[in-house]
Amino acid sequence: MKISLIIILISLLSISLYSQVKINGKMIELIGKLQIAYVNVGIKGTNIGTASYKNGTFEITVPVTYKNQALTFSAIGYETIKKTYY
Repeated sequence: MKISLIIILISLLSISLYSQVKINGKMIELIGKLQIAYVNVGIKGTNIGTASYKNGTFEITVPVTYKNQALTFSAIGYETIKKTYY
Protein backbone atom coordinates (compact mmCIF):
# COMPACT_ATOMS: atom_id res chain seq x y z
CA MET A 1 0.00 0.00 0.00
CA LYS A 2 1.35 3.36 -0.93
CA ILE A 3 1.45 6.11 1.64
CA SER A 4 0.57 9.61 0.49
CA LEU A 5 3.15 12.33 0.85
CA ILE A 6 2.22 15.53 2.57
CA ILE A 7 3.91 18.75 1.76
CA ILE A 8 4.24 21.23 4.57
CA LEU A 9 5.91 24.52 4.94
CA ILE A 10 5.96 25.25 1.23
CA SER A 11 6.44 28.92 0.94
CA LEU A 12 7.51 31.33 -1.69
CA LEU A 13 10.66 32.93 -0.36
CA SER A 14 11.31 35.49 -3.00
CA ILE A 15 10.92 36.50 -6.59
CA SER A 16 14.31 37.64 -7.74
CA LEU A 17 15.25 40.11 -10.41
CA TYR A 18 15.83 37.14 -12.71
CA SER A 19 12.13 36.18 -12.57
CA GLN A 20 12.65 33.07 -10.52
CA VAL A 21 10.74 31.73 -7.55
CA LYS A 22 12.52 29.98 -4.70
CA ILE A 23 10.39 27.32 -3.02
CA ASN A 24 11.30 25.35 0.07
CA GLY A 25 9.49 22.83 2.20
CA LYS A 26 9.69 19.65 4.20
CA MET A 27 8.47 16.19 3.22
CA ILE A 28 6.76 14.16 5.93
CA GLU A 29 4.46 11.13 5.97
CA LEU A 30 0.77 11.80 6.34
CA ILE A 31 0.53 8.98 8.88
CA GLY A 32 3.29 8.81 11.45
CA LYS A 33 4.69 12.27 10.64
CA LEU A 34 8.11 10.80 9.80
CA GLN A 35 10.51 12.75 7.61
CA ILE A 36 10.94 11.43 4.07
CA ALA A 37 14.48 11.63 2.70
CA TYR A 38 15.50 11.81 -0.94
CA VAL A 39 12.11 12.70 -2.43
CA ASN A 40 12.43 13.83 -6.06
CA VAL A 41 10.97 17.31 -6.55
CA GLY A 42 10.72 18.82 -10.01
CA ILE A 43 8.71 19.94 -13.01
CA LYS A 44 7.88 17.02 -15.28
CA GLY A 45 9.37 17.21 -18.76
CA THR A 46 12.10 19.68 -17.78
CA ASN A 47 15.55 19.47 -16.24
CA ILE A 48 14.39 21.55 -13.26
CA GLY A 49 14.50 19.47 -10.12
CA THR A 50 16.09 18.56 -6.82
CA ALA A 51 15.83 15.97 -4.06
CA SER A 52 14.98 16.40 -0.41
CA TYR A 53 17.78 16.07 2.12
CA LYS A 54 18.02 13.36 4.77
CA ASN A 55 15.91 15.50 7.13
CA GLY A 56 13.16 15.84 4.49
CA THR A 57 13.77 19.50 3.61
CA PHE A 58 14.12 20.71 0.03
CA GLU A 59 14.74 23.92 -1.88
CA ILE A 60 14.11 24.50 -5.58
CA THR A 61 14.35 27.59 -7.77
CA VAL A 62 11.83 27.72 -10.61
CA PRO A 63 11.67 30.28 -13.45
CA VAL A 64 8.32 32.11 -13.53
CA THR A 65 7.89 30.93 -17.13
CA TYR A 66 6.82 27.61 -15.54
CA LYS A 67 4.23 29.23 -13.25
CA ASN A 68 1.37 27.22 -14.78
CA GLN A 69 3.18 23.93 -14.22
CA ALA A 70 2.88 21.75 -11.13
CA LEU A 71 5.72 20.51 -9.00
CA THR A 72 5.92 16.72 -8.93
CA PHE A 73 6.93 14.93 -5.73
CA SER A 74 7.92 11.27 -6.00
CA ALA A 75 9.73 8.66 -3.94
CA ILE A 76 9.99 4.88 -4.01
CA GLY A 77 7.15 3.32 -2.04
CA TYR A 78 5.06 6.50 -2.01
CA GLU A 79 2.29 7.90 -4.17
CA THR A 80 3.42 10.59 -6.62
CA ILE A 81 1.84 13.98 -5.97
CA LYS A 82 1.53 17.04 -8.20
CA LYS A 83 1.07 20.40 -6.50
CA THR A 84 0.83 23.87 -8.01
CA TYR A 85 3.03 26.48 -6.39
CA TYR A 86 1.91 29.75 -7.94
